[in-house]
Amino acid sequence: MNHSLDRETRKALVRLAEQDEHEYSVPARIVLALTSGQDVEKIARSVRRPRKEVQQWAERFETEGLDLFGSALQPVSPAAKIPQPPVEEMSEAPVNEALGDEPESGQRRRVNLRQPRPRSPRTQRPPEDEESSSRRPPKQQGGRPDRRSTARRPREVAPPESPLISIDEAVAEGLEFLLTGDAEDVGVEIAPTPRMVVAHIEPRHPPVAEPPTVHPPSTAEPISVSALAAAYNVDMAHARHISNLSRELFDITASIHRLPQHYRDLLHAAALLHNITFASDPIEHHLSGRDLILQYELKDISSEERQLIAVMTGLHRTLPRVHQFPASVKLPKHILGHAETLAALLRMGIGLDFSHTQTSTIQHWRSTPGTLILEVSGREAAVDMVRAEQKSDLWNRLFKEAQIRFISAEQGVLKTSDAPELWPNLEALASAVEVSNALRVHYARRFEYVAGRFRNGEAGMLTPMWAEYQRLIGVWEWLIPGTKPSRIDDATSHALAEAIKSALHRAALFDRSTSLLDETDPDHDDPEAIAQLTAICEGYKAHANESAQQLLILLRSRPYSQWLAAAQTKLVYQKDDPPPYSGMIATRVWAYLGAARQVIDRVTRAGWNANLEILLSIEVMHSFEVVLRRLADSLICSGSLLGPELEQVLEVVEPLLDYLHAWQRMEFAAARTMQDWEQAKADPTQTETLRVLAIEALATMLRERADAMRWNLPEIWAPLDSPVFRRLLALTVAQP
Repeated sequence: MNHSLDRETRKALVRLAEQDEHEYSVPARIVLALTSGQDVEKIARSVRRPRKEVQQWAERFETEGLDLFGSALQPVSPAAKIPQPPVEEMSEAPVNEALGDEPESGQRRRVNLRQPRPRSPRTQRPPEDEESSSRRPPKQQGGRPDRRSTARRPREVAPPESPLISIDEAVAEGLEFLLTGDAEDVGVEIAPTPRMVVAHIEPRHPPVAEPPTVHPPSTAEPISVSALAAAYNVDMAHARHISNLSRELFDITASIHRLPQHYRDLLHAAALLHNITFASDPIEHHLSGRDLILQYELKDISSEERQLIAVMTGLHRTLPRVHQFPASVKLPKHILGHAETLAALLRMGIGLDFSHTQTSTIQHWRSTPGTLILEVSGREAAVDMVRAEQKSDLWNRLFKEAQIRFISAEQGVLKTSDAPELWPNLEALASAVEVSNALRVHYARRFEYVAGRFRNGEAGMLTPMWAEYQRLIGVWEWLIPGTKPSRIDDATSHALAEAIKSALHRAALFDRSTSLLDETDPDHDDPEAIAQLTAICEGYKAHANESAQQLLILLRSRPYSQWLAAAQTKLVYQKDDPPPYSGMIATRVWAYLGAARQVIDRVTRAGWNANLEILLSIEVMHSFEVVLRRLADSLICSGSLLGPELEQVLEVVEPLLDYLHAWQRMEFAAARTMQDWEQAKADPTQTETLRVLAIEALATMLRERADAMRWNLPEIWAPLDSPVFRRLLALTVAQP
C-alpha cells in the first residue's frame, strides 16, 4: 500500500474507527492498519473479521482510496485522496509579441473560482502539431482580442513549489465544480495559452506524506516519560490537553474516589503515553502501548507506579476485563482497583478531546444527589461532550452512587430548579404539627426534584428517589405520628413505593449480572457460555427498562400529582397537640441507636465462630436497616436544631446505611437468579442445557457476593458501636 495519509485525514479516520456502531468503523480500522504497513492476516486477527472481508476492503481502498467512505469521512484533505497518475508537464507556447497586453511567458493570473466563466461554443478542429499551434495567435471574435489578453496587469507570481497540474480550458471553466472545499482553500493560476491552462493548487493544510521515523530508545537505561513520548512521536498537544482534563477530573472527584494525591502525577504520565504506539498499531495501540511501557524503566517512577501507568494505558480504549492484565503486572487487588479508577478518569479526559482540537474545557461543575454534572464549553464541545459521555461508562460502573453526566454550555448546568437543602430551617419552640407541615413541604419538593430528573432521563436517580420517598412518608408514619393529611391516597403511596423498589431492584439485577459476566469466563475460552450469559443479561436489561418505564408512567400521571399536593397540605394546630418537637429529638435518637446496638451486641457476644447466617438473617438485617434509617432521618430532619457535630455523626451512619442498601440489592439479585435457575431446571425442555448451567453459575456467584457482604458487616458497623460515636451523638442532640 503506497497511500499516505496526512494528519487531518488520519485524525478523521481515528474518530470514525472509534465509533463502534458506525457502519464504516471496521473499514476505518482496516485502512489505518493498511497505511501503517500491516499485512492482511494480522489485520484480520486484530479487527476480528474474516480474511476475505479484510481483503475486499483492501482492494477497494487500492482502487477507490478514501472515496470508499463517501460522506462519512469528514473532513478529508485534498491531498489525502488517492494519488493520481503523474501528468507530463506541458511546455508553454510562446505568446505573440504583438499583443502588448498579454502577460509574459511563465506569468499567471489569479482566477476567482466563485464566479464561473461563461462557456463559449467550441468547434471541432483536427489535431495539430505543437509547432503550428505555437505560432497561431490567440483567437479573436468580432475584431476584439481574446478577453484573456485584455485582463488587468498580472501580478508577479513566484514559481510554485508544489507540482503543477495541467488541464484543458474546458475543465478550467468548470473548475469550481470539480474542486471541493471553500474557494479560499485553493489558488488557481492560469497561464496565458489559448488551449492549455496550468492550475497551481495550494491546499490550506500541507499534507504530511509519511510519519517521522521512530528510533526506539534503549531499554537498558532509565528514560523520562517526556523523552519516551517524544521518541515515539506522540502528539504532545493532544496528550497535554488530555493530561490537564484528567487531572482536573481527579480534583473534582477527589471526595468520591479518595485516592492518594501522588496518583495525580501518574495520570499525567499515562496521558502522555497512552497513544505511544498509535502510529505503528492503531487498532490495538492500547494493548501494544501497555506492553511497551512495561519494557522501560521510567525515571522518578517506581516499578509499581510504572505498572499502574501500563494498566491505565491498556484500559483507556476498551472496558476492563481480567484477561487484559498481563502476567508481568503483579499488583495487589486493591491497587488494581485504583488503576481502574484512574483509567476511568483518563478515559473521560480522552473523550473530552475526541475532536483533537484542544478546545473543549470543563467550564462549571456541581454535585447533586446521585449525580455529578459537568458543563463543557468550547468550539467542538458538542462533539467532545458526546464522546466523554460514552467514555464515562467505566466510572459509572465503579461509582454507581455518583454518576457523572456531561452537558454543553447551551444546555446550562441545570434546566430544573436547584435542589432544596438537605433539611429545612425549624423553630426551636415550634409545635410538632408546625414541624410536620414544614418537613412535608420541604421533602415533597426534594422528592419532586429527584423525580423530575429521573423523568428527564437520569437513571441514576433511582437510589436517591427511594431515600427521599422514605424520608417523606416517614414524617407522618413514625417521626411525628398523627400528622398524616387525610387527602393522601394510601393506594397511590403503595403503588409508588412498589414501582420505585421494582425499578431499583431490577436495575441492580442487570448491573450485578453484567459486572460478573467476564468473571465467568475471563479468557473467553467458552464463547457459547458467554453467549448464553449475555442473552440472560439482555433479558434482565429488558425487565429493568420495563420497570423504569412503568415508574415513568406513574410519575407523569394525575394520581401522582394529586398525591404530591396532598402530602404538602398544612394542618391546623390544636390545643391537645403534642409538646414542642425539639423536646422529642434526643429521646427518639437514643432509642433508635439502642435498637441498633442490640443487634450488634447479639453478634458480638456470639463470637466470630457463630453462625452468622442465623444471627444475621434477612429479617434481622431488615429490622437493623429500618432502625438505622430512622436514626439517620431523625438527625437529618432536625438538622437545623442540632449541634455542629452532626456532620461527623452522619459520616458514620450514612456509609453504613449505604452498605446495607447495597447488600439488599445484591440479595435480591441472588434470590432472583436462584429462582430463575429453579424454574429452568423444572422445565423439561431445558434440562442439562447450556442455559441452565449458565444461570446456575450466575446465581452461585451472586449468592457468594451477597454472603460475603453479610459476613463483612461486623467490620463495617464497628465505628457505630464505639464510645467516640456515642460522645459525638450526645454533643449533637444536646443543642436543642
